[in-house]
Formats: sequence, structure tokens, C-alpha cells
Amino acid sequence: MRKIAVSLALCLLLAGCGQTGVQPEAETVPEAPQEPAMVLPEENWEELPEPEVPSGGLYLLESIPVLDPAAEEMTWEDKGDYCQSVLWSPNGSYVAIARTTETEVMVTVLEPVKSAYWHMTMPDGSNIPEGAFLPEEDWGRWTGNDTLLVTLGGVRGGTEENVYRCSISMESGHLKGSSTEQTTKKLAGSYDFDHDGVPETMALVTLLDPEVEGRTGFYELQISKKDGTRLWTESAHRSHPGWISIFACEIAGEDYLLRYQPEMWQGWAEYHYQLFSLDGANPGTERLLRESRVVWDCNFAMDGHQLNIPALAGFLSEVHGYLDSSTLLMSTENGDFRTSGIGANFDDGFLEQWQTAEGDPALLEELLAAWALASGIEQGVIPAEE
Repeated sequence: MRKIAVSLALCLLLAGCGQTGVQPEAETVPEAPQEPAMVLPEENWEELPEPEVPSGGLYLLESIPVLDPAAEEMTWEDKGDYCQSVLWSPNGSYVAIARTTETEVMVTVLEPVKSAYWHMTMPDGSNIPEGAFLPEEDWGRWTGNDTLLVTLGGVRGGTEENVYRCSISMESGHLKGSSTEQTTKKLAGSYDFDHDGVPETMALVTLLDPEVEGRTGFYELQISKKDGTRLWTESAHRSHPGWISIFACEIAGEDYLLRYQPEMWQGWAEYHYQLFSLDGANPGTERLLRESRVVWDCNFAMDGHQLNIPALAGFLSEVHGYLDSSTLLMSTENGDFRTSGIGANFDDGFLEQWQTAEGDPALLEELLAAWALASGIEQGVIPAEE
């Protein structure tokens, strides 16, 4: 009986049934110092089951909280996943939340104040495909308060990584977004456009058309400081409204950017150039050194026809003087994309006359007058000489 009682007392002690102890029936045994016994709850009398481990050896989280970095208050909570990462936009307007499993990826952009959100989609509007993955580091980067770059890879060990630009906007209390695939190529050359003594880096970004596979949507020329700070960006498109040409040129020993837009619409023309440097302390700011424009048309029979030969010749002399000592960075003139090469080869419609004149202003005017005469005769406005 005594053996049974002692055995029962030990079982109750280990089981943790709430009893403080069991007195023996017979002789009193002097108490001796003992280590405190570990009390287990009743439901753990039996051996604990092994926790379930999902594929990849990662444990599920119960929830994913997102805290405001300033107030340290929770602004978003979602069901748990294998892994999560959070990126706040520069001004704190949006937060991007990436959630990944072994085979799935979801990127959500949240506007905390209104609790509005947008789940990232592919350029064609579909969800991120199964089997895609995010790099362990630098999966995303905000390049502005409403532009997020997301890097996605294909099936592990398969396709290379692709970068998608997500444009975010609030419309009537709803968060809207769209993504475009882009590629980035660094441009050669060492230029100091902000005149701080440290050369900038240049990159050409190509964004693909989301509606037609493999077709370019538009281009961006990006100039950044050595520390990665974006200093200036210019966009160009193959369609006529998006034609633009950017050159790097040197004036009095300093580097400048030249923007040249020789526009023509159904015979009416406006040629415009701007020569400028960049403001290192204020990204996106252009410090204009010089600009000029000339308006004319070659519709000789049209009411109000205007063509000032000396003014046109003076403008061409200025802009081609800069072009002759420049390097082409990006151009979509005439719908053809080009980069690199000397600016002296840029054809604005009067390259032949400029090259023939060899910098002689008087000869350039004569050549332009001859061109105007030939155009007038071709249009039947000026009678041809017998």
C-alpha cells in the first residue's frame, strides 16, 4: 500500500494537478533541500507532438504587424506567412509589404490613413505568377513618394530577375496602381553636371509596353550622384509628342546638358533648345544657362506664312555650335531611338545646309534661301524660271 501511495504522489507531482505535496503514511522523513520540480499542465501529460513544419523548413507566423516608424503604432495587421518585409515610402504616405512563401509572392501597397491598399499585379493585370520569388535583399526600392521598384525572379534556378516599376495614386479614396517592366543600362562617360567636382553616374532605363510583348513603351535618362541620390530624370517616347533629344556638351571647361526639340507639325515648326546644368542641392532643378527658339513654317501658300531666313540661320548657328562639341545621350527624334555618338551628326532637317556652310553665317543664309525658293516652286507658289 505504501509503495502504491508513493508512486501515486510522484505521478501527481509531475502531472501538476495543483497539489502541494502528499504526506507518507508511516514514518516522517526529515526534509532535505530539493530542486524545485517542473510542473507541467494536465494537457501535457502525454508526449508533446512535433510542430508541423511547412515546406522549406519555415514556420508560419500567427500575424504580420506593421508599425508606423514615427508613432510606433500598428497601422496594418494581416494573417501570417512564411516571410515578410516592409518598405515605407520617403514621406511615409505609403508602405509596401512583401509576403512570400516557398512558391508564392504577394506585394501589397497600403495607405495607412485611409487603410486603402493595392495588391501588385503584373503589367497585363494578372497576379504575380506562382513560382516567382523575391531576392533576399533589395527586393524593392521607392524612387519617389509614388513610385516603387520591385524585383522578381522566376522559378528558383530558372529565369533571371526582372524589375517592375509600380506607379501608385489615390483616386476618390481608393488606392490605384499599375506596373511596367523595365531594364536599366549604365551609360559611359564622366560628366559633372552639377559642378561640384564629383562626376555623376548616368543610366538609361527602358520601360516595356504593357500591351505588346517586347515593344518599348518609353525611355528615361537618369542622372544620379555618387551616393545614389537621383539628381535629374528626362523621359522620351517614340511617338511624335514624346520626341526629345538630350546631349552632354562642354562649355568653358564645364559640363552642361543640351535639350533640343526641333518640332514640326504639318509644315509648321518650332525649334527650341535649352542649355543647362543641374543643382546638386535641389534634385530635379535645372540651372538654365541659355535657351532660344525660332518659329517658322514651310507652307508658302498658307495665310500668315512666316519664314525669317536670318532668324532661322542665327538659331541654327547657335544650336549646331553646341551640337558639334557634344555627345548624344538619348534621342527619339523621328521615332527612332538612339544613344551615344557625336552630336554633330544629329539631323534636325538642316544638317546638310549646316555642314555645307562649314560655320559661315553668310553662306548658311544663302543655302537656306535656296532651300526656301525650291520649296516655294515645288508648292506652285513661286513660278519656276524658264
